[in-house]
Amino acid sequence: MQRFFLFLFLTYFSFPSYNCNAQTAASNPFGYTSYQVWTNLSLLQDISKKWATQFDIQLFSAQNFASTTGLGIEPASLTWRAWGHYFPNPDSRISASIDAWEYYPNDEMHQTKGIEYRPAFQFQQTWKWNNFTFIGRARDEFRWIKNQTASSYAYSNRLRLMPKVIMSLYTNSNKQKSIYLVCYDELFLGKRAPKIVSQNRISFGLGYALNRYTTIETSYIHRTINPLLEYPQNTHALVINLRFNNLWHHLK
Repeated sequence: MQRFFLFLFLTYFSFPSYNCNAQTAASNPFGYTSYQVWTNLSLLQDISKKWATQFDIQLFSAQNFASTTGLGIEPASLTWRAWGHYFPNPDSRISASIDAWEYYPNDEMHQTKGIEYRPAFQFQQTWKWNNFTFIGRARDEFRWIKNQTASSYAYSNRLRLMPKVIMSLYTNSNKQKSIYLVCYDELFLGKRAPKIVSQNRISFGLGYALNRYTTIETSYIHRTINPLLEYPQNTHALVINLRFNNLWHHLK
């Protein structure tokens, strides 16, 4: 495990990094506050006791004063993500993923149309104590982003660190259904001052496991972009997660 963390940090600091606007947003020295809705669909399928695969779809919708939907919000980005997971033991997980992001213009976020490809490596460790589950996660991301005015992709690299706590509130007698609270604090680290801490996300939510195969979570996220600058950019987001575990086995 120590070797994996050493590998993670060595790969992070061995690649060059260039200035790259997150989410293809234009520079905004006075920051902004955005109200968003994030919806996530995850399909996790075990291949064996040691290996699993996962596929995610994420749609981020954001407030836009120029919105034509009549709802005041419209799609800001669409993400497709494929995972491969390896479990050296039941409480540890080593993963690799590849993302494809499509960004849509949003005047209020100062975001232009763009595309991003984002491979990543991730390590996750779980500890359990009574009704609590503690999760530590480290993700190393390699980002290639291009907006509609750029002739080539800009590259940047960041490390994401997240402690997460889940507290079980109720579990039925056969442990098929449960209700739980979840909270986490995720820190995004870059390489260039003053953007070494490029983003911070704090989240609180409630989850409901309908059975062994289906889980629904709803939560609130407060996201701060460039929190060390004088004018950080703030996001208040409602997040809805729908996860299916080994749904194929259940359908068979």
